[in-house]
Amino acid sequence: MASASAAPLTVAVKASPPFSFQNGDRWDGVSVELWEQVAKNAGYEYRFRPYKTVADMLTAVELGQADVAIGAISVTADRERRLDFTQPMYRAGLGIAT
Repeated sequence: MASASAAPLTVAVKASPPFSFQNGDRWDGVSVELWEQVAKNAGYEYRFRPYKTVADMLTAVELGQADVAIGAISVTADRERRLDFTQPMYRAGLGIAT
């Protein structure tokens, strides 16, 4: 469990429904709910910090301005070289019906 004196984690997030979106003053969505459950189980305190793009979120994590980024973030070879990712929770692909 995280120490009570530890600073809350900064969680980078951007609007990308249904994964993350603002619902009034609160962030909501599939990725947000998953993060909230992980944080609860691990005893992490956190605060959300919104960003405009995924690139901005990932740069913030790289520079230590955010501790984690959540949302619709695709794992690319370049991103994998720069950052650590969790196991993907959603896979998308192209399907063509003829």
